[in-house]
Amino acid sequence: MQTSRLLAVLLGLGTVQQAVAATITCVDSVATLQAALSAAENNADDDYINVHWGVYSLNSELLHSSSESRILAIQGGWDDGCNAVIGNSLLDGNDAVRPLSIFVTGGSVSIRRMYFADGFANGAGGGLQVVGTSANIILDKNRFSGNRSTSSGGAAQVSTGTGRLFAVGNLVVQNRGGAVGGLNLGAGGDSLVLNNTIFSNITDSPTSPAGLLVQGSGSFDVANNIIWGNASAGGADFRGDAAHGRRNNDIGFVANSTPPDYVLDELSVDPEFAECPFFCTDWDLDPASPLVDAGNDEAWADFNPGELDLLFRPRFSGAHVDIGAYENNDLLFADGFDP
Repeated sequence: MQTSRLLAVLLGLGTVQQAVAATITCVDSVATLQAALSAAENNADDDYINVHWGVYSLNSELLHSSSESRILAIQGGWDDGCNAVIGNSLLDGNDAVRPLSIFVTGGSVSIRRMYFADGFANGAGGGLQVVGTSANIILDKNRFSGNRSTSSGGAAQVSTGTGRLFAVGNLVVQNRGGAVGGLNLGAGGDSLVLNNTIFSNITDSPTSPAGLLVQGSGSFDVANNIIWGNASAGGADFRGDAAHGRRNNDIGFVANSTPPDYVLDELSVDPEFAECPFFCTDWDLDPASPLVDAGNDEAWADFNPGELDLLFRPRFSGAHVDIGAYENNDLLFADGFDP
């Protein structure tokens, strides 16, 4: 485990307000990853845990529990030495354990380019559980596949009492929950669910959605998502139990609950995923898909315009952003200059 300690200076209105220590850790094994999560619980630092790309086979759950109001940032896919992100880091629960649980009070938690696979929880969150009191939480470009919970959130159960929640560019496929099969998201602040692909998840409950549930005392902007083909005893792909609005999504079936504040340019069509002859780890769009160029660009106003998709391709390559977690870059060669 390689660790360096830096001083990050927070600036406001041109004056130095406070010096905040940050610990940056590069990990490449289950043991060093858990050690970094444990050290971050009470070191009074902002913690950035960079995880080497590859497979991490688990026989017990990775855990972080802290009352500190600091930054916890976990990013997967790093190369040797953690100089550049080149892929994903897969946490394999071996159908026996939940890969990761995080409990925090304040501050923020961000999880990027991690792959949660084959997790099992006798409770909520088969692949991932994040519970915050007032923390802001970011899930960015992660994959969830083959996870199962006996309760809610087959892929992930993520909630923050008074904080904000951002779920952006994630793939959630073939997970199963006793209640919600895919993502169960709850927040007390203004939150965003943007450009996710949530497909082929299962719920065992006739009253719960198989794909996505948003709930809590806050409000959600749900934009540019594929929420389709999620098998459910009740037949629903999506349900909103919180104040929410929807724009430019492709949703199979919406369950009745809290009436949306707005529904703009929403589709309910076959996404037309690209052909995948063998085991699929990605669900890219076919160039002829009706979801290509059908997203809402304004939903990305608060994000970096240089953003990449799950396959490291430019998010903006055509007339508009695509719907879902993948951007079809075949349009880059539509002028006839294919290499």
